[in-house]
Amino acid sequence: MSDADPKITTHEVAGNRLTLLADGPERLEALIALIDGAKESLRILYYIWEDDESGRRVRDALLAAAARGVQVSLLVDGFGAVAAPFFKPLVDADARFCRFVPRWGRRYLLRNHQKLALADGRKAIVGGFNISNDYFGTIADGAWRDLGLEVDGPSVACLVDYFEAVFRWAEAPEASIRSLRRTLFQSSVDEGAIHWLFGGPTRRLSPWARSVKNDLMHARRVDMISAYFAPSPGMLRRIARISRRGGISRLVTRLLRRISIGSMPRSAAAMSISRSRKKLASIRPGPR
Repeated sequence: MSDADPKITTHEVAGNRLTLLADGPERLEALIALIDGAKESLRILYYIWEDDESGRRVRDALLAAAARGVQVSLLVDGFGAVAAPFFKPLVDADARFCRFVPRWGRRYLLRNHQKLALADGRKAIVGGFNISNDYFGTIADGAWRDLGLEVDGPSVACLVDYFEAVFRWAEAPEASIRSLRRTLFQSSVDEGAIHWLFGGPTRRLSPWARSVKNDLMHARRVDMISAYFAPSPGMLRRIARISRRGGISRLVTRLLRRISIGSMPRSAAAMSISRSRKKLASIRPGPR
């Protein structure tokens, strides 16, 4: 791992192997290995999928899997992914393919930003990266700094039903957003050593957001890395209280070169962090 911390290793948790994928080339190789190693099924879900070297390599790996009899299911976002003809070879190979068509909710355009690669209902890769050269290069090359996590073990089984529910929802134009909200809560697992918590378009806090809120309320130390940091006033207050309790809060976020609408909440967050004696670090964008 050229850019990763050499001290980071694979950990065993309740019969599951968890491996951090901190380096771009390492993430791509792990994804290809997951696809190549699948024997029965592949369930793939991504927001951005580009027609570039990485995008074609992953698509062709899926084609090879379909050719050896693996049932391939692919769900991509209709806003973030390349046009449908790019995926036609998979459709011709009898893979299940669906585009998540953006829909207007009450407040915003609903898209699917989730990223998941699931093999045989047993091994999964999740994280913030998409399928594009920008996510699989090295930091020295100016690629996005992102993280992936490979989980191999019995806890992954719950992702099968979640994927199938989201796939069915995307296939049905008449499906309600309420039914999608219900899926988030029904599919989340918050018991045991490993929790799988989903976020999405909910009126009240999603399972993921509820867990973060609870953690912030009781934490003595918080370390956060987020490229997009526009917290609600409530989250800012909870972060500030950690310092008042004598704890430590650290945030790493992306440096914005100019003021924009998106940077205004982040600027307010930085001011609050400074007042609360927290540490704020920004990552400067490298040459692209």
